[in-house]
Amino acid sequence: DSDPTMRWCPNPMGCGCAFKKQHLDSALMICPDCEYAFCADCSEEYHENKTCEEARKWRALHGQTDIRLQLWEMLNTKECPKCHVLCKTFNS
Repeated sequence: DSDPTMRWCPNPMGCGCAFKKQHLDSALMICPDCEYAFCADCSEEYHENKTCEEARKWRALHGQTDIRLQLWEMLNTKECPKCHVLCKTFNS
């Protein structure tokens, strides 16, 4: 998890393969086992020509994201500045 060039395949069908990023100048990653294409920055399905935030909004607008989950994430998580993974915030 500490190597920024390594990723676990986030295929929703459950691949679980870990592999090294091949092209450091691109966010595109393609799993060598299942060929799932995803974004190295947000681990969502690859979104060419869109930022991660634009892609997240597009999925929400087009019904590809559960709006309740998105609202919970907005209220209860924040993005790690190093690896960009959403982390639960602990409110006191």
